[in-house]
Amino acid sequence: MVRNINDINFTASTGKAESLEQRLQRSHVRGNKKNREEDAKLMKACEGFEAVFLQKTLESMRDTLPGNSLFGNSHAMQIYKSMYDQYLAEDLSRSHKFGISDFLYRELQKKP
Repeated sequence: MVRNINDINFTASTGKAESLEQRLQRSHVRGNKKNREEDAKLMKACEGFEAVFLQKTLESMRDTLPGNSLFGNSHAMQIYKSMYDQYLAEDLSRSHKFGISDFLYRELQKKP
């Protein structure tokens, strides 16, 4: 069941929208409820890592741009830019377009 529009992933290989629950059902671990809950937590943690990584990347890219003479570089503007970068990074992470979270999920799922 999709609870949030951001939980939908459009896969290029199949051309179908796929939710987090569907990806977990498709995963190799089809054990009991506890294993499925652990897989869901692992996927959320991987998405969180990808969001932090993307946020730092966006901040680094923003630092290379010249300042804005219209609004200046006030403390409020810095906070706004930081919040916007955080929102954008979280949204990009949920879209699974970069594949970092999927890669981490697959690698961490192989644990002994």
